Amino acid sequence: APHSGSRFYQAEDWYDFNLIQVGHVAAYKDYLHLLPFTDYNLKPVKPSIMSESWYENHPNTIGETRRLTDQEIRMASYIPLLQGCIGQTYGAHG
Repeated sequence: APHSGSRFYQAEDWYDFNLIQVGHVAAYKDYLHLLPFTDYNLKPVKPSIMSESWYENHPNTIGETRRLTDQEIRMASYIPLLQGCIGQTYGAHG
């Protein structure tokens, strides 16, 4: 992470939709809008799902004590939807 499956498979006939993974690092917040927006503009057109953004209560990075807040989780949910994703999955840590 951060990446989308579109990086490798967008042109493949068998590949029906894109899954985007940002990673559990608040510093990667720009990817929350960049990756969905990039996928939205690719051809052939395929829907994208934010399959793994940030998990609630997840450490911000490996070895860090600060955890992602509820406000950050809401932001990580709304931005991809507003950038064209058709859905978003949710995860919780602990």
